[in-house]
Amino acid sequence: MASKVWKKLLFIILVIACLFNITLKLVQRNSFKAELQSSAQYVQDLKQEQNQVQENETAQGGTITSQNEINIMNIIN
Repeated sequence: MASKVWKKLLFIILVIACLFNITLKLVQRNSFKAELQSSAQYVQDLKQEQNQVQENETAQGGTITSQNEINIMNIIN
């Protein structure tokens, strides 16, 4: 008899914890606009970094385009 009471009590606590967790996630979520802006900023930073790498390679006289080619060139030299 006592086990049924504990089982029901723990089940109620579990349901309340799940509802509390879901509510917090809904309240604290980022807006779609903020997600898009952060993704766009990441892509711009990545492209800028790639352009800098290509400019450095061109300034050195070579036109290496991939990381595999860079690794091969390092092995050869």
